[in-house]
Amino acid sequence: MVSPQHPSGDGRSLSSSPIDTGLPGGPTTHRRHKVIDLFEVLIGTVPNQNYFELHTFLFYDRSIYFRRHLDAGTNPAIPNTTPTIFGAYLTLAYGQSVTAALRSLTDNDDAPALRLMDTYNLAYQLDDYTVCNKIVDWIVSSVHADRTQPSIEDAVHIYSTRPSDRHPLRRLVVA
Repeated sequence: MVSPQHPSGDGRSLSSSPIDTGLPGGPTTHRRHKVIDLFEVLIGTVPNQNYFELHTFLFYDRSIYFRRHLDAGTNPAIPNTTPTIFGAYLTLAYGQSVTAALRSLTDNDDAPALRLMDTYNLAYQLDDYTVCNKIVDWIVSSVHADRTQPSIEDAVHIYSTRPSDRHPLRRLVVA
């Protein structure tokens, strides 16, 4: 079985190699789910494109999207987002606060609340409801604490990027 190679040509594999289980019929392909197992995700489009390495053990369990790719032995590519938004998503997925994610977005943009909404939309696309809920909880908490709140422009952005009436963030903004 030939594994797809990393575009850099340095010989790194983009998928797991077969593991000999010792069962009749020879080697069987199984994914090793250990802390050290990583997989790569290609984010963005040229010229704003990056590879990110993610821990299999974390994203296999938390995201249906990533689980499908890992089970199929393919590495996902997500062209409809930017490395900055994906970096903010990773900040949240690896357990840091929404405030930390906002700081990373503020460094790169003058509209961090809009980028936070983009981060929510990405988490929703990846079926990572833990990150979705973290963002929604922060928004609700911010409204109650009267801290920085999304503006009407942020709400308009949600409507323009997610037209579905059933989208949970849209329902939250309407409420």
